[in-house]
Amino acid sequence: MENVSTQRDLIRMGRVLLRFYCQCFARAPGQIVLDIDDTFDAVQEHQQLRLFNAYYDEYGFQPIVVFDGSRR
Repeated sequence: MENVSTQRDLIRMGRVLLRFYCQCFARAPGQIVLDIDDTFDAVQEHQQLRLFNAYYDEYGFQPIVVFDGSRR
């Protein structure tokens, strides 16, 4: 799926995620503060899209995780 999405698709997905997030509140907040971090996930063998991370001295994925002030 990650190889077939267009820019328009990604914008639509972002809007749906934002709408879904705001629905978890009784009243949507006026401001949202996000904490955006990355983490390292080591892989075995030759998985597609793996990258070498010199800090960990091994191959893996480096996904980005996003949290708000309420740890959602």
